[in-house]
Amino acid sequence: MTRAPDSCWGRDEGRTLIFLFGRGGPLGALTALVALAIPVIGLTAQRDAKSYETINEFATRGWAFDLGTSLTDLKAVGNVQREVVSTVKNRHDENQIDEVRELYYDGLYVRAYFPAKDHKRLFLEEVEITSARFRVKHGLNVGASVTELQRVLGQPDEVKGDVYSYFGEADTVHFVVRGGVIIKVKWELYLD
Repeated sequence: MTRAPDSCWGRDEGRTLIFLFGRGGPLGALTALVALAIPVIGLTAQRDAKSYETINEFATRGWAFDLGTSLTDLKAVGNVQREVVSTVKNRHDENQIDEVRELYYDGLYVRAYFPAKDHKRLFLEEVEITSARFRVKHGLNVGASVTELQRVLGQPDEVKGDVYSYFGEADTVHFVVRGGVIIKVKWELYLD
């Protein structure tokens, strides 16, 4: 049995705390989620409201061109060099089959989700830019400096090697930097 700290012991010698928060306890998963969320909350709490708003808006739609609201709009962005189509069960309705399309352009990748294969209902899951011809808001285009990135968005929430990540409320944007210059911008967009 896991032993609770002495300061937590009451008449039950800490067994209630162990039951609630320990292995298999009903609040164990909640405790783990809270423990994982605290560092992110702490980072966003350090930002002022304007900075947080800028990052959240950028993480949600930081590209400076229109991807539209349908498959037709998406294909009008440029010459699609390759397209991969797959189907998945809808996570909310197991009887519904949805469609995922991955579109590869020269310098742009888009992963799009179409509920019930309805090509007029576009939801973006991922957008990745690797060419300066596809513009990014605030001038954070491929080729911009990491100094400019940090001037506009501030310190990243996470740095892993060459990847600088900024977390919005639900979405994330990653900048891949080499030699002090942005070579890729990738958005991971929350889809429920």
